[in-house]
Amino acid sequence: LAQVCLSLEGMVSTHEDPKRRKVDLSPLNQEVLTPTGREQLREKFAGAKPFPHGVIAPICEEEAFSAINEEMKEGLRCTFKESDLFKLYQTQDLSGMQDDPQFKGLIQLRNAIYSETFRAFISEVAQCGPLTDRVDLAASTYTDGCHLLCHDDVIGTRKISFILYFSDNSEVWTKEDGGALELYGQQPGAPEGVPEQIPSASVLPTWNSMAFFTVQPGVSFHAVQEVFAVEKPRLSVQGWFHAAEPPAKATLATLAQITAMATKVPDFSVNWSAPEVPLSAALSAEDKAFLSQWMDDQYLQQENLEAISARFEQDSSVELRSFLKESRAAPVAEAVRARDVKDGFGGTPPYPYDTGVGEGWKLSGVPHLGRNLNFEANGVTDAVGTQMTDIKTSLFETAAFGRWLKAATSLTCIGHRGEVRRFRPGLDYTVATHGQMTQGDSVLDCTWTMVYAGADDQSDEQALWDTGEVGGFEAYIGTDESGESAQAAEVYRADDDDGPLVSIHAAPNNLSLVMRDQGTMRFVKYVSGRAPGSRFDISQVYSIEQPESSEEGEEDDEPESEGEGAEQ
Repeated sequence: LAQVCLSLEGMVSTHEDPKRRKVDLSPLNQEVLTPTGREQLREKFAGAKPFPHGVIAPICEEEAFSAINEEMKEGLRCTFKESDLFKLYQTQDLSGMQDDPQFKGLIQLRNAIYSETFRAFISEVAQCGPLTDRVDLAASTYTDGCHLLCHDDVIGTRKISFILYFSDNSEVWTKEDGGALELYGQQPGAPEGVPEQIPSASVLPTWNSMAFFTVQPGVSFHAVQEVFAVEKPRLSVQGWFHAAEPPAKATLATLAQITAMATKVPDFSVNWSAPEVPLSAALSAEDKAFLSQWMDDQYLQQENLEAISARFEQDSSVELRSFLKESRAAPVAEAVRARDVKDGFGGTPPYPYDTGVGEGWKLSGVPHLGRNLNFEANGVTDAVGTQMTDIKTSLFETAAFGRWLKAATSLTCIGHRGEVRRFRPGLDYTVATHGQMTQGDSVLDCTWTMVYAGADDQSDEQALWDTGEVGGFEAYIGTDESGESAQAAEVYRADDDDGPLVSIHAAPNNLSLVMRDQGTMRFVKYVSGRAPGSRFDISQVYSIEQPESSEEGEEDDEPESEGEGAEQ
């Protein structure tokens, strides 16, 4: 998973500038630097919620800022990048830029921002102590659909984070355009370092303004909301002022929490419906008769089962379309569409963060690790939740299905756990974390999805899901022996040969089976506000009998090195 955090580190250069000659401060708004302007900004910064932050507007003289904007648009080149945490266009490095006449104004602005005078100004406003002359900044462009999920910016010695907004000044940027800097407070009653599930403040990327905040482990949680405006890119320069030493309480940082291993192995239930026959037994005629009430007949035919098993043995994964009988899947599909329409999804984002909460659906997760809705029945009558819960308990937790899994994968299941989830457009996702990795034993992931995908497989809606452009796909990534991500691809897409180990599009009535080894993580990519609807799924995990070692006593003869056993 270090890919997630190293991607953030890789988005910038950490060039250390040599001693500077006298710096021209003329690009900056001189009124802000006056004692009065400084004191007013300091008071606002200190009193800002949910954590200290401020906005300087205008940050530059208008003529100079407009000229710099033209330099950037005409001269900078962008590279598309996407991971579980972000989707954006990154420009070339700005830190090491030398005296290039093409970027005369941009270099002048960079030097002014990192001048001793302006660093002292920021230090006094933020009351953060001395800031070094380390230059650390880059530019990025967010077009419609681009985003950066919740994190706290803590890497190394970062002390102050800042963003200069060059968003199009031809018209006012509104909240309907998205792209806001979202700020998260601390979750009441939760341990230190846990943010609230929804942001409590936001800053629009207004032309010729600079937002800035103190970087604090487990405190300065923020995100860049998805940009919804079309043909109205959010261009910005983001950077950091550094302290001489790393911050205290670094264990609370997003990076530390993402890479922390789980301290408790999740429990598996060993209670199966109708368990009289061992789960390792062959699939019987009685099993097939029961399963035929739920599953499409093609997946019960011996010839097809053997083909599925061969595919799974080769790839450790298999995807089965139209898995449930039409009579079982159609009512769920209708309920899914009705629920999305009721909640307003499929319309024009942004959507309120509490959309869909209630009737058994509860907000789950913490935003730096993931956010979605989980369904808890408890007597409620929501059509989607109750129907999917019925599928979960009446099919996926039965001994007959356990024996079908044995026939399809050659794996003997022991226990199970699962949940019914909803990932809402413009709101929900999960992030790949080390805490998801199995504690030595492999597990079998079984995920059934239902999304609105139009009338047939050739619909525009299904095409959107299949391209991955609106997210909602589930991806598996590995770690190498150092514990870092083995997938260093710039783009995680379901059709990217150099991307994740496995990537599965969101599709209606689709079942995926994936054997997840030690050192493998997974995530559901952020669902864009432009998606046709929500991703609903049943996420089951089965504990399995582990294969015996090929050489008796092998583990005793050769001690494992750190990270050994990760899937390569």
